[in-house]
Amino acid sequence: MSQDLWSAVDSYLVAAQVESDAALEQALAASSAAGLPAINVAPNQGKLLHLLARLTGARKILEIGTLGGYSAIWLARALPADGRLTTLEADPKHAEVARANLQRAGLGELVDLRLGRALETLPRLAEEKRGPFDLVFIDADKENIPEYFGWALELARRGSLIIVDNVVRKGAVLDGNSSDPSVRGVRRLSRLHEIAKREGMASNGLHYLDTFLMGAIDAALAAQNTLVAAESLGLGTVYIGALRNRPDAVKKELGLPPNVFPLFGMCVGRPDPARPSAVKPRLAQRAVLFREQYDSRGHEREVADYDAIMQSFYTAQGLDNPRWSRHSAERVRAADSLRGRDRLRQALHTFGFQLR
Repeated sequence: MSQDLWSAVDSYLVAAQVESDAALEQALAASSAAGLPAINVAPNQGKLLHLLARLTGARKILEIGTLGGYSAIWLARALPADGRLTTLEADPKHAEVARANLQRAGLGELVDLRLGRALETLPRLAEEKRGPFDLVFIDADKENIPEYFGWALELARRGSLIIVDNVVRKGAVLDGNSSDPSVRGVRRLSRLHEIAKREGMASNGLHYLDTFLMGAIDAALAAQNTLVAAESLGLGTVYIGALRNRPDAVKKELGLPPNVFPLFGMCVGRPDPARPSAVKPRLAQRAVLFREQYDSRGHEREVADYDAIMQSFYTAQGLDNPRWSRHSAERVRAADSLRGRDRLRQALHTFGFQLR
């Protein structure tokens, strides 16, 4: 079917099935006047959303991606008098237009419009126990569709309806080699679904803290093995823990997909013989290795000894640092001492880790 024929059929369906509606038409006009992109659902798709909400008897609806509020009007109109639509929008301008459109349609009291990135707002909805939602409509950036779908499952109940829009991507979804983030996001959703279906099980365990912790430990062990291998070849290595100070910037720089988090970096190369280099000493094993039970006796002596060792190391490297114990205490003194890592939990949620 050509695009012209598809458009003609779509126009016919709209004319035949969707009556003129002042509030909806004003919402589209206001969105256009405000410069919002014309990517709202079509009128017949809006009516389909309305019918699905009514057929499921939805009393609580979640929409991810408000835009100008056009689809929100269709969904909110399907709610009973005591129903509630929660809609999430990341763009302040879009949210402002949507609020005005919903108010004009007489639906302001039924709608809770949340401003902020959905991957930050969805965890808060879970914490506030706003679910379970009877219907979830996902119509936001396609790159994060799998993460939105995961949260939709978390906030739904058995029998809830989850709708994901714009998954065909004009046929580009068939291209497994596409570099388009939207296409890749849609294909990841399909891949997760097929894996779960093939194995006959869910993957809810991926959303828990233990899974992330085990992944972090595995990454650290792999890095340690890399370090040993590099040094056996006469190469030098330097860990870069500061990657966690600005994980959003690192994600953008490296092009990381959702559910991938930069724990640390590692520089590998040949040390400059003209500059002093050495392996940083660590606390003595007797201060960190225990048998049968934890034993803190003697820790003060070990720390004092380590302070002296580190002071010698810093001096040999030409570094001016305070005692190791004081330096370490300063690093955990307050949130600002963490240099951005105090926002790590929020960053992890943004990257798609639910950490239940």
